[in-house]
Amino acid sequence: MLYRLTLLFLLLLPAASGQTLSPVIIDVFDDHERHCQSSMAYGLSWELVVEAAKLSGIPLKAEEVSWDGAMTRLHNGKSKLVFGALWSEERAQWAAFSVPLAPESSSLFTLPSNPVLRIEEIDLNSAVVGVSEGSVQQEYAKKLGFKHIYGTTNRSMLFGMLESGRIHYMINGDQFVNYFCMFQMSNTTVNCLRPVGQPIYSTFVHVIGLKKDLEANLLLKRLNEGLAVTARQPGTPQKFKQHGFSQQQFLAWQEQFTVDQGDSQP
Repeated sequence: MLYRLTLLFLLLLPAASGQTLSPVIIDVFDDHERHCQSSMAYGLSWELVVEAAKLSGIPLKAEEVSWDGAMTRLHNGKSKLVFGALWSEERAQWAAFSVPLAPESSSLFTLPSNPVLRIEEIDLNSAVVGVSEGSVQQEYAKKLGFKHIYGTTNRSMLFGMLESGRIHYMINGDQFVNYFCMFQMSNTTVNCLRPVGQPIYSTFVHVIGLKKDLEANLLLKRLNEGLAVTARQPGTPQKFKQHGFSQQQFLAWQEQFTVDQGDSQP
């Protein structure tokens, strides 16, 4: 308890003294605004982070970069935080996570013309699946047993490759696929791709920093405090509703703040 009180004192000291804080760089996805429009999970999560940062006095400066670029910048100290990360065992070895934001699931996608309806029907020895290099989805492609996995740092390339038949499947976040269907593919409808079976896994959107970076850890602690306040604000349930989430999903998210948070967990 003493540690937590000391930590909060250190975080609040600049604001209390009137000191102006330097902007905190947080990396976001390329074409950030369109992702906010088309992805329920991404859009809601960003609204929650912006509100929490405002309440906590954290002057965030969003910079749009590719995911691979965001990881490079984070490890090189060019940015302190990265928005839009999903939890994985591998990532948890080096990353510190904010509390969970909006729920998100990932699925195996294919073109509507593909007759395969279940993952069990796929010939894993010959089918080619596309993933973002170094992503959680790449880990799941291996777990599913695909022998031919095409990884790229240019995520938009996967959609074009799927559309042209160069790959047969793609693993990606359900809500993020909406963005590409709406803004990137020639068939600009939300249902331009079809999920094969049920989602492969469900998780949450997070903000991350490096575990070894003390400043990033302090910022995440402070952001979590702001999120706890945001969870009690009367306008927050409406934010969930506007992004297509139910009252039950809001209450489930709010419930995490009713117990001692301790260390940030996914």
